Amino acid sequence: DLDHVPRADAIVILADGVRLAAPEYGAAAPSLTTLQRLSYGALVARATQLPVLVSGTGQEAVATRDSLQRDFGVQAQWVESHSRDTQQNAQRSAVILKSVRVATIVLVTSANHMRRATAEFRALGFTVIPAPTGMWTPQESQLRGWVPSAEALWRSQSALYEDLGNLVLALRQAHEANI
Repeated sequence: DLDHVPRADAIVILADGVRLAAPEYGAAAPSLTTLQRLSYGALVARATQLPVLVSGTGQEAVATRDSLQRDFGVQAQWVESHSRDTQQNAQRSAVILKSVRVATIVLVTSANHMRRATAEFRALGFTVIPAPTGMWTPQESQLRGWVPSAEALWRSQSALYEDLGNLVLALRQAHEANI
């Protein structure tokens, strides 16, 4: 609820892919999932006036930062550009954020990715206010809902990917608890 956002220190937007050498931009551009996260992250940033950190690989981070400014009029205060996965997003963002005493973040990522991303940031001591985007909603109950589609295939792939990521997270946490 953007009218009642709990007190936070910063917004973190996690990238999820980049289109290399996008001809329409003459450079790399955010993937569709990253663009969805940026759109919502910009809305949250305008509503809260909080500083923004974007996180991803080098190419993702640059494309994300540039799109956030160019397409949404929001300046990223910090850019974390060396992470390859969600765990590194959290670890490397933590170095930046803790250096400026950020303790509570609004985390913007896809709804199906939120559980794992939140766990990674909380493990590093952050209070996390989830701001999910791309929530899956029930489709209309028409005949079309029973026809296979590219979107349904993508949702299946995305759900399986997150299940695998959550399994790895659980195994890592169990291993660390036994050490």
